[in-house]
Amino acid sequence: MKMKNSILATIVIFCFIFSSYAQGIKGNITINDSSKSTIKMEDPYVVNLFKDFKTGKHQIKFSFKGDYSSKGEKPDFSFFTFKTTVKRNGKTIKSLARKPMPYLPGDMLIPVEAFDFIYVLSTIGQEGLTYSKNTGALPTGKYEIVLEATPISGEGPISKATIIINII
Repeated sequence: MKMKNSILATIVIFCFIFSSYAQGIKGNITINDSSKSTIKMEDPYVVNLFKDFKTGKHQIKFSFKGDYSSKGEKPDFSFFTFKTTVKRNGKTIKSLARKPMPYLPGDMLIPVEAFDFIYVLSTIGQEGLTYSKNTGALPTGKYEIVLEATPISGEGPISKATIIINII
């Protein structure tokens, strides 16, 4: 417990140090180079969706730049909180936020694990829905996955990204 508190305190201190640098942050999250992407799944298995992201068939890109004007220096990184919201047929199943993580300005590919939608999709049976014949397949429906990044120091918009998955 003490270790967890000291890590949290360290993150908060870094946030205060770097908050004096950032004036504004602009950026976006894209899936397959688009802010809204429809993924066609040949089968409704979550493990195959995970595999498609891990092998590069689908990519999540996070891009941001900041207006750093304090003493003409640029900080090495900025902290962001990543939030994932998973909806099925318009109803929110779960919304999760990760602890702040540091990122460098620029374009970078983000691993699927940075967002928690694979976890949420794989536990839908525990959220009051049932899997098809207990095979691990997603129940039919329209899934909407919203990915967001919020800078914890500085201000500015980071556009959201949405993944649409239809399971028929």
